[in-house]
Amino acid sequence: RQNKNNNNNNNNKQKVGFGAIDLVHSGKEYYGNMWQKTRSILTYMYDNYYNEYDFFYLCGDDTHVMVENLRYYLRQTEEINQESSDRPLFLGARIISSNNKNNNNNVPSVHGGSGYVLNKMALKELVEVAFDKNHHGANQISSAKDHIVSAAL
Repeated sequence: RQNKNNNNNNNNKQKVGFGAIDLVHSGKEYYGNMWQKTRSILTYMYDNYYNEYDFFYLCGDDTHVMVENLRYYLRQTEEINQESSDRPLFLGARIISSNNKNNNNNVPSVHGGSGYVLNKMALKELVEVAFDKNHHGANQISSAKDHIVSAAL
């Protein structure tokens, strides 16, 4: 019942007939570079699907989603925020974490395991502003993909 399933998994190998693509990213292929993989996925979504969809959902390959429930929730959110559809909307399971590397305590973020939703404006903000200007460490090699997306928005 999905509108479209783009199975952009975190694997650089193209699977013929599976619908996956070979998505190149900066840096080596290992978990500590998950941010650059995520950055490539978000950029690909923006470059290829921005005009086709109102919302974009990014999650891990082991996440199960009730698409009907998500769609219903997003419709309610869209109705509530109708006047603000030109502002970025970023939805996910909010967590507070300590980021000792940058000496920031109690940094709000989303937990990427369950996935998060971006509206068109949030995706545009990430790709056109944060990524292009290296805001919030967009060019760094890191596994803290969820924290970087949260900080940029």
